[in-house]
Amino acid sequence: MDKKNYTIKDIANLASVSRGTVDRVLNNRGKVSEKARKKIEEVLNKIDYTPNLIARSLKNHRRYTIAILIPDDESDLYWMQMNQGIAEASKEMESFGVRVDNYKLGVSKEEYYDSFQSVIENRPDALIIVPYYTNNCFDLYLELETKSIPYVLLNSPIESVNYNSFIGQDYYQSGRTAGFLMNMMTDSSTEDRRLLILNFDGKIENLTHVKEKEKGFIDYLKENDPKTTIDILYFKALNSKTISEKLKSVHGVYITNSKTHLIAKFLKLHPRLKVIGYDLIPENIKLIQEGTIDILLNQNPKLQGYYGVSFLAEYLLYGREIPKTKLLPIDILTKENIEGYL
Repeated sequence: MDKKNYTIKDIANLASVSRGTVDRVLNNRGKVSEKARKKIEEVLNKIDYTPNLIARSLKNHRRYTIAILIPDDESDLYWMQMNQGIAEASKEMESFGVRVDNYKLGVSKEEYYDSFQSVIENRPDALIIVPYYTNNCFDLYLELETKSIPYVLLNSPIESVNYNSFIGQDYYQSGRTAGFLMNMMTDSSTEDRRLLILNFDGKIENLTHVKEKEKGFIDYLKENDPKTTIDILYFKALNSKTISEKLKSVHGVYITNSKTHLIAKFLKLHPRLKVIGYDLIPENIKLIQEGTIDILLNQNPKLQGYYGVSFLAEYLLYGREIPKTKLLPIDILTKENIEGYL
């Protein structure tokens, strides 16, 4: 059949049933005989029927609110990109009756808990959250489940809560990928190969995805060259003296988040170092183009935010199943191929 916009009346005529029967099948309500349902479904398959979703949502006279609880994008370009993805999806869903409300994310454990609690008190229809302080907030996740508020986790999964979807990467495999690349770039034949893992974030005890990256990196190197020494440094604030001294004695540096640019001036003093970092933020792009960074692994925060809103909106509007896990590919970017990602 030719592709066109088919009405319920057209489908009813093609299936030789009433318009009411077609409506009940399309909206999955009321009783329909198996024979009539089969005839309608055969017609729908032939015409590749797609319902007018906007019209359907407006007909329901229901507006939905999705609450957003992620870090402030003014403090970090990584979160700015995630917010860009959220904003894009939000704009697409406005005409469907879906509104997105952004909440300020507290920095301390107490502030974070209060922010999370205030979201629940406002009873959104769904929630997108970047999880921190999981143990401290466990009761709030249980409250979300008690109140049947679906929620999506971005960036960091939590195994102990019943989230509707996690959107991010397989961070253990991301770490192993970094280990594989570092193993190729540095000389494994030397007896004193030393590598350094750096993380610039004071909430390391809460960031399960960072721990998984570290484990993957270490596991790969230990499996392939047990004699390699791997040090790990965590920084709540940049310690210039410590970093400067440490870089003198290592052959490669693996930075587990998007903040590689914070130590750019130190890396430039040691051009022999092999450097792997994360994410396409402007400062990192400049560093890889000039050769200070060898490889960036992209976590695609923009796509994480976009999927989060889209999945929840379609679930609220049409009851579409949300994937329990949406793993994004681990993009490997170098000076030679980065232009294709900009």
